[in-house]
Amino acid sequence: MINGLNHSFSPNYNCILLENFKLFHIHKLLSIGKDHLKRIWNLYQNQFFYHKFMILESVLN
Repeated sequence: MINGLNHSFSPNYNCILLENFKLFHIHKLLSIGKDHLKRIWNLYQNQFFYHKFMILESVLN
């Protein structure tokens, strides 16, 4: 009875492994240098504004 009770409160190890995996990836993402993130953001912004400009130009012509 006591063993069964203890067993029912044992942690779900798959859940723990999944949480550790998520935390590891969050840590990896946060450890990317700020300069690298700025470069990615600038590339994204440039592509976004270029796309908007091309749409605007096609509407005006």
